[in-house]
Amino acid sequence: MALRSCVTGPATHPRLIVSSGAKSYQRPHSVIGTQQNTLYGSLPNWGAMGVGVRVDGIVCGSCLSSQFSAPRHDWAFDVGPSCFLPYTMRRLRSGTVSLLLVVPVFLFVLLAQTYSCANPADVVSHRTPELRLLRRLPAPGAISAVTWSWDGSRVAALSYGPQAQNSLLSVPSPFGSLIEIWSIDGQTHREIRRPKPFFEVGDTIAFVADSKQLVTPPVEEGDDLTSSVLDIDTGNVVREVEGSPAQGRRYNKGKNFVLSPDHSILAVSFGVAVSRPVVLYSTKDWSEIAAVPESEGSLANMAFSMNGELLAVSTNGNILIYNIASGRTVTRWQPFSDIHADPGSIAFSPSGDSIAVAARLVPAAIGRPDGSIVRIAPQGPVRIFRLDGSQVASYPGAFSRVEGMAWSCRGTCVVFIEQYRTLHLWDPMNPSAIGQLVNLDALASSLAVSPNGEHLAVGAGKNLEIYRLSE
Repeated sequence: MALRSCVTGPATHPRLIVSSGAKSYQRPHSVIGTQQNTLYGSLPNWGAMGVGVRVDGIVCGSCLSSQFSAPRHDWAFDVGPSCFLPYTMRRLRSGTVSLLLVVPVFLFVLLAQTYSCANPADVVSHRTPELRLLRRLPAPGAISAVTWSWDGSRVAALSYGPQAQNSLLSVPSPFGSLIEIWSIDGQTHREIRRPKPFFEVGDTIAFVADSKQLVTPPVEEGDDLTSSVLDIDTGNVVREVEGSPAQGRRYNKGKNFVLSPDHSILAVSFGVAVSRPVVLYSTKDWSEIAAVPESEGSLANMAFSMNGELLAVSTNGNILIYNIASGRTVTRWQPFSDIHADPGSIAFSPSGDSIAVAARLVPAAIGRPDGSIVRIAPQGPVRIFRLDGSQVASYPGAFSRVEGMAWSCRGTCVVFIEQYRTLHLWDPMNPSAIGQLVNLDALASSLAVSPNGEHLAVGAGKNLEIYRLSE
């Protein structure tokens, strides 16, 4: 991102010009934050002078560009003399500002600029966690689902099959038969490979049995199978969890597996082609405990509260909060009714009193008079809600695709992937700031925070990237 000109146009309506790639944007009274040609957020003309606030539409380009990429910063609105001086000279010539006011104000701005650049951590009162890449662990194919062992010492990932290639195209396979398992230091590596593909795009896995086994989509052919339990040391199937024989494989095949915090319950949702409720299984004997009422629908996502008492389900445009002890849905709401989007990824906050929800969006298509089509992504693709459905925060960006989402262990930020390419660390307590952005080198669709909160695993292309997450 580059700030080409701080202020243009009439003095009473300053405008900011931002260039991102080959495109330029002009917006009055806009906060400048671009990623992949998207403008993030806006601020009013505060008309105040001070560190960390906008001054009559002026934003310092040098501070903005440096603090936009710095890991300790919410992106800043500091004022620098390089922006203030030419703007003030125009005001002096027009007679709209007095020289007696300019001198002390300019000295203040100079001091503020020196202080903010010398001590940036002191300027921003609330930090997002620091993120540092530790290692990249290679896999033969593109990585999809990622999950941590109970103690955070190992991480497992599904790896798709090899790409289909010819002289013109390289198309990744949507199916896979390989599970990769690494130790956190990357020194120990194990593969579980099946002779035939058994998972596809969007499928997940989970550690069970003291992290000695993995539950996966069914690895064997059979119309009545819901999932398979694999021994990590041998790779052998130790259990096949059965469904309803009369319904067929599409109805029975589990797709999304989420383990409760005490590891005693596994929540399972099913495929795109069926409308079936989420089912809860006991991990002790793999018996069915309950089917979550009103959760019928495809592509359901799930999340347990930290105390294990509640299960959140996103499906058919709604968020359901289900009480496991009573077997009842306690609340239900539509998180994106204003933008006509279904909820996708969800995550309970560590405190258990709120939930993060990401929209599964299709950009709105607007036709132009010349026949071309412009696609516009709605605002607020990630939102925070209380458990009664009241909204408490909304991400200030506008984009159409969010993949993977998790809270940090202390609840200081929500981590998610935008458009397969950008990793976001957003602080809901400071919702007007876009937080920290990390550009990924390859397409990414899955992430997971370790149980102790110290590490973040991201599947990016054919690599599993391990980050240190410092709160």
